[in-house]
Parts: sequence; structure tokens; C-alpha cells
Amino acid sequence: MREKVFFAMPRNEHTIPDLRMAKLRLEKMINKDLDICLSSEVFEEFFEGDWNHWIENVVSGVDYYTRRPKYGSVVCITKEVGKATAQIVINALAQQKPVFLFDGNDMQIVGGIETIDSQNWQSGWKLIER
Repeated sequence: MREKVFFAMPRNEHTIPDLRMAKLRLEKMINKDLDICLSSEVFEEFFEGDWNHWIENVVSGVDYYTRRPKYGSVVCITKEVGKATAQIVINALAQQKPVFLFDGNDMQIVGGIETIDSQNWQSGWKLIER
């Protein structure tokens, strides 16, 4: 069975990375077949007006039929992220779910996150590579 990956993309990001390359690099790194789920599509389908509930569902949600986690890992495409993505990364790392940064060429493992400016909800947090 294929594992789903939550692919976090900023709402204002119009440059979509080569998803096929990202998928191939990540599959090689973790040795699993993957399905990429774009954050914008997940948001459109499942957001019900409560950010905390949506974030919790992304990180801790379980598939109704298989009882497996909805998403096995998180991939970010920018080193600086907004508040919702920061919360997803913090919660995923706390649950020991893999978090990655894909810069268009390389896939890096994320080991932490730091607050740059908590008032900047669009890019106030920075991923720390392991």
C-alpha cells in the first residue's frame, strides 16, 4: 500500500517544484512507494473553518478504512514557512514523523524549526536541517 505524503506549499507560492522529481527522491530516501498530496488540495477538501482542527487532522488524522495515518511524512518547499505549516512541522516532529525540505533539487531532513517573527504569519518560522 502506498504511503501519502503531505506536500506543504505556501498559499502565495506560484512556482510548483517538479513533483515527479521530489517523489522519486523521497521514495529513494525512505524506500517506500508514495502518493503526494498537495496542501492546497487537502485544505480545499478538509478545512472546516478551524485551523487547529485542520492542523491536527493533517498530523494525527487516521484513515477511516485502513486505520493508518493519513500522511506518513511532511515535505516543505521553502525554508521559511508560515504559522500553519510551522505548527504542522512542530507537531509532526513531536510525533516522530519525518519532515523534509525539498529545494527543487535536493531533499533534506528537517530536524527542527525556529521562530524568526511570530507576527509574520506567512514566513515567520525557519526550518532547521538535520
